[in-house]
Amino acid sequence: EHMEHLKREFPKYKKNRKWLVDKQNMTFAQWVKERVESQLAEPGCDIPEIVRWIADEPSNEVPKFS
Repeated sequence: EHMEHLKREFPKYKKNRKWLVDKQNMTFAQWVKERVESQLAEPGCDIPEIVRWIADEPSNEVPKFS
């Protein structure tokens, strides 16, 4: 679904697989977050908690213990 979105959004790159994969890698987390948020706004939404958690994007910070 995300890849199809990119092909529609950037039609001049739809046949450039490398460009699409790079763009997908850069934008997927934000796209999922926005997609889940929009679905949560709909009545009767049934998105599992794990998907909500994943959509909150991973942190780049790593806990360090001394």
